[in-house]
Amino acid sequence: MSEPDLVAGYCNAAATATPSTVAAIIADATAHPHLYTYAALLALPSVQALSTTVHASSLALLRVFAFGTYADILGRTGGGDGIGDGDGDGSGPRPALPLLSPAQTLKLRRLTLMSLARGVSRLPYATIASALDLPSTRAVEDVVIGAIYEGLLSGGRLDPRAGVVKVTGCRGRDLTPVDVAALGRGVAAWRKRAGGVLGVLGGEVDHAREVGLAVAAKRREAADAAAAVAAAAAAVGASGGGRDARPTGRDARRARPSRRPMDDHDGDATRMFVDVP
Repeated sequence: MSEPDLVAGYCNAAATATPSTVAAIIADATAHPHLYTYAALLALPSVQALSTTVHASSLALLRVFAFGTYADILGRTGGGDGIGDGDGDGSGPRPALPLLSPAQTLKLRRLTLMSLARGVSRLPYATIASALDLPSTRAVEDVVIGAIYEGLLSGGRLDPRAGVVKVTGCRGRDLTPVDVAALGRGVAAWRKRAGGVLGVLGGEVDHAREVGLAVAAKRREAADAAAAVAAAAAAVGASGGGRDARPTGRDARRARPSRRPMDDHDGDATRMFVDVP
């Protein structure tokens, strides 16, 4: 089943469920090995309504899986002995969290790794171990390898000698409300820049259109002038070229009268020539 289908299934089940059932759905969704998107489930009114019930800790846990990291659960689960009392964050007490199952623990560590890999190409083993609360290099490599096979990290390569994980990208996580607001501001700024560019391009297009029209007008003028010259030449040819026109070249030679000598009847050596038309 694809992840969108999983999300749709959990949302449909939780939409009209009782608080206890919603809490159970959250526990199952956060433990599912192939589900890493929780914002849609978190946005349901039936899920948000848990904040005023005894299942408020389930809502808090879902928020951590949607937007938080492994560090958000430390000190909030009673050290693994059950539900902790929580501690303040400056804006009021944070709800205690349910005890995480091994599947939920692995899932949250992978989600945290995705956050760490965002926008970087090298992740030190030490950074991963600290953020994921892992005890050894082998534990770090196990989590990283699992994330690579799950498709959460792209181009992931372990470099034990350098003590780093080399990545080319990672899958994105759910956007927090702060992320959405920042994204909206970015889109607004982009629209402003794009509007300026479009304005400049529009001016260039108008200028190019004007130039094209001017060139077309010049071509029409040249064509009209050429047509007028051709018409004038045709008119001159039709009128015979004028009265004083004289043949030239071969025509002139053909037009010359031919001459032949007349017989000499009196025996005189002088010959007379007459023109023969």
